[in-house]
Amino acid sequence: MLKRTKHLAHECLLRLGLVKYRRPFAFDAETWNDGYAVGEHEHFGTLKETTRYGALSGYVRAKGSQLCILDVGCGTGLLRSHIEDNQIRRFVGTDISDVAVAAANKHGHERSEFYVCDVPGNELGKFDVIVCNEMLYYVPDVDDYLQHLRGLLKRDGWLITSITRHTGDFTLHRNLDRRFKKLDAVTIKSAIVNAKWRIACYARTSLLMITSVPVAV
Repeated sequence: MLKRTKHLAHECLLRLGLVKYRRPFAFDAETWNDGYAVGEHEHFGTLKETTRYGALSGYVRAKGSQLCILDVGCGTGLLRSHIEDNQIRRFVGTDISDVAVAAANKHGHERSEFYVCDVPGNELGKFDVIVCNEMLYYVPDVDDYLQHLRGLLKRDGWLITSITRHTGDFTLHRNLDRRFKKLDAVTIKSAIVNAKWRIACYARTSLLMITSVPVAV
């Protein structure tokens, strides 16, 4: 009971802006590599994650076909396996784990390439769709990161996100709503484990629209 009360109090302070949002996780490349090496992250491919990946790939499907897609934090390339080949003109996955990227490249997916990097560079080009799949809460400076990703989107591009429920997660949603136009969002709760995710789809907006969108607290 006391733990729940403290949690609610902390959430309230976050909403009032009296305490700052702190990322709940801070893994480096070595930690991710160790985890992949021992199978710690195999749960991403299990039944409890299926509906979440279905929502992500469903939003991608709604964008159309012959898409250039950037999967940021691609891991072993699970998202690519949920997308039909005929939807893809070019698929790029990036991740900080060289172990995960090596596994992704072994699948031999058509028109797909995977790279080891923390921040996808401008040399990768522009994309119709950028997917941030359970990775934004690892980013030290979300504001700068989102602004960088916005620059990688084509003018009519979409940003698709999946964020697990955690203390202060609304701060990430608020940052997204401020910089992009929200097209749709859905919340998925697993009946197998105590887990809940919010999957959302955003359109790239003009700088004028970004500054004019009110921020709810």
